[in-house]
Amino acid sequence: MLTVKETSFFPPQDCAVCLGNFDGLHIGHRELIKRGVEIAKREGLKCAVLSFEVHPAVYLSSKSPELLISFEEKERILSSMGVDYFVLSDFSSIRDMSCEDYVDKILIKRLSAAFVICGFNYSFGKRASGDAALLRELLKSKGVKTEIVDEVRLSGQRVSSTAIRELLKNGDCELAARLLGGSFCIDSPVTAGKRLGRTLGFPTANQRLDPVRLKPRKGVYASTVSYNGRVYAAISNLGERPTVEDNGQYNCESFILGFNGELYGCKIRTELLKFIREEKKFSSTEELREQIEKDLREVREYFEDKDIGDITFNSDHCFPHGLCR
Repeated sequence: MLTVKETSFFPPQDCAVCLGNFDGLHIGHRELIKRGVEIAKREGLKCAVLSFEVHPAVYLSSKSPELLISFEEKERILSSMGVDYFVLSDFSSIRDMSCEDYVDKILIKRLSAAFVICGFNYSFGKRASGDAALLRELLKSKGVKTEIVDEVRLSGQRVSSTAIRELLKNGDCELAARLLGGSFCIDSPVTAGKRLGRTLGFPTANQRLDPVRLKPRKGVYASTVSYNGRVYAAISNLGERPTVEDNGQYNCESFILGFNGELYGCKIRTELLKFIREEKKFSSTEELREQIEKDLREVREYFEDKDIGDITFNSDHCFPHGLCR
């Protein structure tokens, strides 16, 4: 898959173009892109996903966006789905375009759109004045076909980035994962900490969250950590570590079961599977250690109750003796 800025993209052949912001690439977004890939194959086209280089919220309000996935994760998912081109548009350069200009200058002339796929609630043009019905009408006049993908629901729950954000802020990472199409993950390098975990017998891998990423509910989670082709069971604390820190820095620190080695500077992927308890401040490090032992027992029980085949674990290297017995 080629990732390219819209202003420098000159497709060698006509494209089926999927439109949207695609924050999170949840299962609704994936259904839309799946249709785009299918249409491209059927019609002999290339599949292009048109999104934004910077989240539109940056331009539309003073509130920073809360992104559900990293840019690298978005690229990985799109590539795995069979997308040919991930095209990034500068929202500031198109926000004041008329609907007609957007269709003509961007979709037709720039992207060589022969088929366009969008969601039922898609909006475009100056002040979001155009909707999916208008898009279809304008494209039809240019001889371009349009497919509008209906709303996706799961067990009665509307699938949306907003709904997923609320679930994660409430600690419901299990339902959020079903709507998102995968667990919320933190994929960033391991940074040096105070090494207090080593003195307690639980060395941790510390990760900082990108400031624009969503911050899930503070607390302790059953999790997995992926590194060097293997996936390990882990226990993660998200929050500000009030027992040992006073700087208010939101942090993810994970004790990786069955792992021995140094990870400083290495990029790891931490996935949140189940919320265990709220973050709390302890009166002493001994009290903290005792609580960690209780949390670990609960995490072990969580993995013992799971069909490990549903998670890509890699033989006995991922578990200390007894974890999955």
